[in-house]
Formats: sequence, structure tokens, C-alpha cells
Amino acid sequence: MLSKEHGLVLTNLAKIEVGLSKIYQCLSKCHNFTDPVKRFWETIAEEELMHAKVFNDIRSKANVDKSFQLDIPIDNDQLKLFVNKVNNLLKGIKGKDSKGLEIYKTEAEAYKFGASVEGNLDEANFFRQIKVDNTEFTKKIQQIDNATKKHRMIMVNYSRGIK
Repeated sequence: MLSKEHGLVLTNLAKIEVGLSKIYQCLSKCHNFTDPVKRFWETIAEEELMHAKVFNDIRSKANVDKSFQLDIPIDNDQLKLFVNKVNNLLKGIKGKDSKGLEIYKTEAEAYKFGASVEGNLDEANFFRQIKVDNTEFTKKIQQIDNATKKHRMIMVNYSRGIK
């Protein structure tokens, strides 16, 4: 059975991924970006939502399956601070967008911002600590980690003009 604390950790991990998705969704709506760049940000936003779904699925499984073993040595207070960082970034980016201003003047600036989000925040530091006795979920957590590394690498390269 899922403890209240573990449930809260999984909920907060999902919130982080949803928040990142919303940030990338804002970038996908920049009118001054080319269609391929807009699609890139839409794709990244969708991937972040899939990551959130994994954490929600783990929470659901742990709630109904008493034999489901889960170890999450994550400090919820640290995680809440991280959620607040993501929410503040989202407020900042939405604030710029709501004034009718383009969030970033160039696509390279947006990629640089995305790389800093993926690199400096690095939500993977949290979910790498999760241990699940389920091969399917272990594989999905590893896929999220790989996707996060890939996002960072692509955004760093794109910000430097490397495609």
C-alpha cells in the first residue's frame, strides 16, 4: 500500500512534469518561431505530459496493489521547493506572453532557456532515486531519465546553432 508521503512525492513529481510541459507549450506558441521549432516545443511538451502519466500510473498501481513494492527516499520539502521553482518559471513565461510580447526574440534564446531549465532544474535527480519492484515501471523511469538527458543535449546544441 502506498504511504501518504510516497503518494505526495509521486504527485509532486507529476506536477513538475506538467509544469515543464506548460512552459514548453508557451514556447510552442511564439509567433516569431518557424513551424518546425514550434513543433519541437509541442513534442517536448507532450513528452513531459507522458512523464507525468508514468508517475500517476505508479501512484495508482501502488494504491491498489498491496504487493507492489516502492522505495522513494526523497525529501518532500526539497521536492516542494522544486515544484515552486517550476511554477515561478511558468508564471514568468506566462506573464511575458500575456502582455502580447514574444517570450523570446530568437529561437536560439528559447533553446538556451530550455537547456537551462533541463540542466539547472534537473528533475531527474529526484526520480532516479525511486526503486520499484516492477520491471515495466523501472524501464519507464529509465526512459524518462534518458529523455531528460536527450532534451538537455538537443536544446544545448540547438542554442549553439548545431542541428
